[in-house]
Amino acid sequence: MKFVDQGQNFERVLCPFCNSVIEAEWWQAAMDKAQASSFNHLAVMTPCCGASSSLDDLKYELPAGFARFVLEAQDPKADLDDQQMQALAQIIGVGLRKIWAHY
Repeated sequence: MKFVDQGQNFERVLCPFCNSVIEAEWWQAAMDKAQASSFNHLAVMTPCCGASSSLDDLKYELPAGFARFVLEAQDPKADLDDQQMQALAQIIGVGLRKIWAHY
């Protein structure tokens, strides 16, 4: 598994429960710990409200996440709408998350 980030589009990370901003130092330490297991163990307790969560379930602005594979389009001419994303996910058989990366 790997972390798929948004590159220069990164803004911040929020708690999915209380919407508090998660400090970069805490998030980086949690990512370092998860990387030691090749991102197979993503469970965390949020530092703000102590809720049980996953690094993948944190709210990344702009979106980011963890993946077993990546479908990539460089400089696409058009965006996929929600209906197209759902159709593609159904064909592949797994949920998908769109990540706009800028490097």
